[in-house]
Amino acid sequence: FCASDSVYTEGLELAPADTMGGPKASACEVITAIAAYVLTSSTLVFANKFLMSPEISIPAPLLVTWFQCVVTVVMIRILSLIRMR
Repeated sequence: FCASDSVYTEGLELAPADTMGGPKASACEVITAIAAYVLTSSTLVFANKFLMSPEISIPAPLLVTWFQCVVTVVMIRILSLIRMR
């Protein structure tokens, strides 16, 4: 998806050097991360609204929160394994 490894676009540096010595993020990676965050957070808001609506009304909101945290941890682990390849 992000084919270019360049951190420069039109002469402007998009990402400063990482203070920990890691690689710089490309513009495509940054835009992809922002888009993923917006999509994920919006989806969670609507899922929570649906699950807590009077029609569904799951009686254990803490269970919903716990399940979302578990799914988040699993997804982060899967994505980190995919990125290492």
